[in-house]
Amino acid sequence: MSIATSVIICSRNRAELLRETLLALQAPLEEAQQPVEVIVVNNASTDATDSVIKAARLPVTLRRVLAPHPGLSHARNAGVLAARGTLLLWTDDDVSPSSQWLRAYEQAVQDWPNAAFFGGPVEPVLQGIPPAWLQQSLTLVRHSFAAVDYGPTTFAITRVAQTPFGANYAIRADVQRHHPYDPTLGRQPQHYWLAGEETNVLGAILATGGHGRWLPDARVQHRIPANRQSRRTLFAQAVGGGRTQIRRQQLRGADRVGLRALLRSGASVLRHMLRTVPYPLLGEHRRYIPRLYDMGTAIGQWRELRRYYQTRNELENPHGI
Repeated sequence: MSIATSVIICSRNRAELLRETLLALQAPLEEAQQPVEVIVVNNASTDATDSVIKAARLPVTLRRVLAPHPGLSHARNAGVLAARGTLLLWTDDDVSPSSQWLRAYEQAVQDWPNAAFFGGPVEPVLQGIPPAWLQQSLTLVRHSFAAVDYGPTTFAITRVAQTPFGANYAIRADVQRHHPYDPTLGRQPQHYWLAGEETNVLGAILATGGHGRWLPDARVQHRIPANRQSRRTLFAQAVGGGRTQIRRQQLRGADRVGLRALLRSGASVLRHMLRTVPYPLLGEHRRYIPRLYDMGTAIGQWRELRRYYQTRNELENPHGI
């Protein structure tokens, strides 16, 4: 039997979150009209991930794939190699799809046969009782919780700024196989909040003449556990986002990083620090939290520029002369 859609979930050491996601998949899988398989890529987990996969009971075939090299891009590439569907539908291990999620993608494949990829809204759901500062400022930093919603009307995606997020997008398999995920991007053990692997792929598809489609009905909820609702986590995400921006620029062939660029970036960090420091003293969360995020982004950019600068110097002057 040919498979129309491969739903692919990459997971590393988040067994309990994965268990909830597999349960949440029941309803959309039962609504599917075409043959579907679910693939869970175990990315070198050391927890009970394999046991969760084995215990799951879904109305379609569930397959476990091992990606022994840690890193989200390695896991995504392993999922691509294993998938048998003509559409690869990506979601995360902390997501709850709506009941019509899968049907929306199935219909889109038929309605827009020339579209190379598709994506839908991601709505963050804060579990437990969120801290006051987060409740007051959530709308200002929604993107840090993977929130995305481009509106209630479908449209053709032709710019990177319109691309969907990693928790909820699909690519036609023949297109995906021409665009593997770059292992220097995406979450890694040494850089947990590094991102951008899916944006890099979707940007490459757009650059080669492809386009996507926004699907407002293909909605998922992104569960945010209480232990991730902290300013420390928000700041770490911002630093990772800043590093991601510079790394993607370098992959696109940006100018080599020189001392002047590094100094400019350092000055930007200092400016953001000076803008941010007064607000926690005043208790103005709606002003402080966005500035904290901007400061983290600037620090991440500076760290990544410094890394490129040091690497370049070591290559050009390996003996330190």
